[in-house]
Amino acid sequence: MWGNRVPYSRLRGGGAFMLGTMRQFASSRRVSLGRRRVVLGLVLLAGILAAACGPQVAPGSNVVTDADYAACLDQIRSQAQPAATYIYDRHGTLLATITDPDAGLRIILASDDMPLLVKQATVAAEDRFFYQHPGYDMRAITRAWVQNQQAGEVVSGGSTITQQLVKNICLTPEQTYDRKLREINLAARLTAQFSRDSILTFYLNKVYYGSQAYGIEAAANVFFGKSAQDLTLAEAAMLAGLTQSPSRDNPYANVERAKSRQRYVLAQMVVAGYISQAEMEEAFAQPLEYKRLQPDAVESDEGVETAAADEPEDAVLAPHFVQFV
Repeated sequence: MWGNRVPYSRLRGGGAFMLGTMRQFASSRRVSLGRRRVVLGLVLLAGILAAACGPQVAPGSNVVTDADYAACLDQIRSQAQPAATYIYDRHGTLLATITDPDAGLRIILASDDMPLLVKQATVAAEDRFFYQHPGYDMRAITRAWVQNQQAGEVVSGGSTITQQLVKNICLTPEQTYDRKLREINLAARLTAQFSRDSILTFYLNKVYYGSQAYGIEAAANVFFGKSAQDLTLAEAAMLAGLTQSPSRDNPYANVERAKSRQRYVLAQMVVAGYISQAEMEEAFAQPLEYKRLQPDAVESDEGVETAAADEPEDAVLAPHFVQFV
């Protein structure tokens, strides 16, 4: 599709090049009426996106005010605070981790401590052009719009990692053009202020992996009983595959679906050039040792996390002391 050949440098100016190209395409006599409607819709979409991308594109645009952005930034930063209580003995040995049942488990990692394999697996699976685009991916948005028009319903979102971050933390979940514009604007402003690695760290510390695990460090602990820094390629790919649908793809609930997502992530890492085909096959064949995998959870209905799956239990050291505390 012609959109796949448009460089980002020509889109950042507000989509002027895209707008002109689509007008020429729409005026062609060879374009069918049905296809012409799609193209005209894309022209409108390009104009809307241009207005959403900030003052450099549409002077005076106030889709998102400075106060809105500041409030969103505060919410993102507050999400980086740990949501667990840790009980240690006098020698510094961790006895128990107590989490808020409503907030789940979240353990924060600094950007420098975020494992490269985790970052590569996440970017490859969710947003391959994360390090190139300005916070929103015009090609992905356009592709999603066409797919949704053809399907007659929302089947694709086209959101980048940065858009997902602001959508999940700063915005309400309704699917409207206004919310989408605010999402794009906030993502663009966030990208202009922070490095890509900082944004990816925000995301990886917040995103939900299922089984009450928020963030990659908590997920590594819940599913594999280890730190994220100790994850293998196979384990990192498995966890990266969970964020799209944490309940449906949870290995505690459906091992086969989880393995299918793992293979998808590994394949995308090959496409992105992060690993070789041989490394992909070796990782996929590697048996995974889950921290606690109950048969009842595996046999549950698809898309349903059972209580057993939601609450992997650890043997608590010094249980009477922990209970007293």
